[in-house]
Amino acid sequence: MKFNREPRIFRRSSLMHNYCDQLGSVVMRHRANVALEAAKSDAENTSRTKTEFIAKMSHELRTPLNAIIGFSEVIGQTETQNPDSKAPEYAGYIEDSARHLLSVVNNILELSKIQAGRLVLYKEPVDIEELIASCVVLFRDNVEANQIELYCDVRPDLPMIRADMTKVRQILINLLSNSVKFTPAGGRITLTVDLFNDLNMRIVVRDTGIGMSEDEIVVAMQPFGQADSSLNRQYEGSGLGLPIVRALIDFHDGDLHVHSEKNKGTTITVTLPLDAEVAGDAVTEGDAGTDHSREPGLTAFGS
Repeated sequence: MKFNREPRIFRRSSLMHNYCDQLGSVVMRHRANVALEAAKSDAENTSRTKTEFIAKMSHELRTPLNAIIGFSEVIGQTETQNPDSKAPEYAGYIEDSARHLLSVVNNILELSKIQAGRLVLYKEPVDIEELIASCVVLFRDNVEANQIELYCDVRPDLPMIRADMTKVRQILINLLSNSVKFTPAGGRITLTVDLFNDLNMRIVVRDTGIGMSEDEIVVAMQPFGQADSSLNRQYEGSGLGLPIVRALIDFHDGDLHVHSEKNKGTTITVTLPLDAEVAGDAVTEGDAGTDHSREPGLTAFGS
């Protein structure tokens, strides 16, 4: 027996037609969610693999770099009997290059820890005046060689701040390093420290360097981002300084503000709570006995 029944077509206004439309929408949404979850999982796995690879490679590179630096120092110190020998000069070049590469590797390792959520901060009392003095002295030779004026103006009787001293030192060194790098001869760098709202420490690094546009600031705040990304760019760097600074400030529940103008200079303001609510895993250590009875003032280096 054969049936030649025509397929039944539901009117668009019928209940069955509406049901089919809704069922199709649910199925499509489910498929889209499954695809999205799969893509998200793949991206997370890829990111995790990349971060682990960077961390392992960074550790592997640090060992030979430290050996190169150590042996170059030995060569530079021992090859001084012959005044005509070029060995100390060449050893100095090797040491400078190795230290630069080691700095890049350390920055990459630090960034990988931050991205993997493995950064551990140790909260302790920090004398910000002492810390700034220990950082500024590292740049004395550079500012004098480049004929740059570096001024430090620290407010008297600043209280101690509870934070990770190593990370705050890294913030200061990264900011000062950028200012020294991008400030031409005859320029000026000013580091000012005071209180903001009596609850926060405010650190301002102001320079008369080459400055950045609004678009270049956005680029500079991205990992490996550089305002001048051309192959023949004038200034070296990995583009990790400001992203690491921002991440470390965020971990301290602080704030970062960047104001810059092309060919006029850059002002970076860092605000840290006096008693930082450290994000992530942190260990609170005992108070360090620090004598901060010195009378602070205005310190100047350079020409």
